[in-house]
Amino acid sequence: MRNLSFLILFLFASLSVAAADSPLVPDPAKTPGDVLTTDTDTICAKGYTSIVRDVPEALKNQIYRSYGILERKAGEYEIDHLVSLELGGSNSARNLWPQSYETKPLTPTRKTSSKTRCTA
Repeated sequence: MRNLSFLILFLFASLSVAAADSPLVPDPAKTPGDVLTTDTDTICAKGYTSIVRDVPEALKNQIYRSYGILERKAGEYEIDHLVSLELGGSNSARNLWPQSYETKPLTPTRKTSSKTRCTA
């Protein structure tokens, strides 16, 4: 549980730092966050995120439109969870936002490796 609390603080602090240099940060009105479960036995079960990670393409497109992104290049953004699945976050529109691969210092790739390292 202590690791989970640390990870939550780390991710939110990282998003705050990223806001200064980021072309796009989560809009709290559009992406306030949403949690599917807080049951640590469920969240920490091997393979949990692969079971729940399912954001339909239509929902991803809805998220891009809500953030005013009408055109994008392949690999420019990824639809990301504000509250990560590893912390019990949901796949609802309230928890999704388009994270740019140009976001500095926390690109989606770097954020994912940090989550993996903290939850291992």
